[in-house]
Amino acid sequence: MRNLNNIPLASLRVVEAVARHGTLARAALELGVTSGALSQRLTKAETALGQSLFIRTSTGLKPNKTCAEIAPRLKERIPGNVIMS
Repeated sequence: MRNLNNIPLASLRVVEAVARHGTLARAALELGVTSGALSQRLTKAETALGQSLFIRTSTGLKPNKTCAEIAPRLKERIPGNVIMS
């Protein structure tokens, strides 16, 4: 896995929110963006890391092992006021 420092804070915020909520729709609602915009940010974060972070299921997204390890640290380190533009 590549360094998290190379990923914009807004994209890391998306990873954290999706990991916590389990769906793009609920994470998008919290972050005030569309599900499509959130999906694009998530894809960019995964591309920058060089690996998938979630297991896609019929009911949503489940954090894989890597995501489960980094998501709690992201919650602690990301300021709550990251702008999602």
